[in-house]
Amino acid sequence: MMSIEFYLHDTGIKLRRQLKYQHPDDAEGTYRVYDTTGATVTLNFYKPDGTILVKTATLETPAADGYTYYAWLAGDLDIAGPWTCLLVAAKTAETRHATIPFTVRAK
Repeated sequence: MMSIEFYLHDTGIKLRRQLKYQHPDDAEGTYRVYDTTGATVTLNFYKPDGTILVKTATLETPAADGYTYYAWLAGDLDIAGPWTCLLVAAKTAETRHATIPFTVRAK
């Protein structure tokens, strides 16, 4: 798995992810793209000091491709160390989760 790194006080840089899931009818290790049409994607960023930063992701088009991103704003990346993002994609009838670990480094 590729490691993800950002730097303290980065702004405008995107955390981008294609959402995928394993359908119960598919073979182990086979994933389908999650169509984000009608979804709300919330990002819960767990900082090294235990605080949580909650943001809403932007959905890219076409939604059938399943891409979502968040572009860092001033003040978001304020603590160096290991972070974890819990991504929650919710539609009327279903919710999907993904965990994205990343590191914020001092410049």
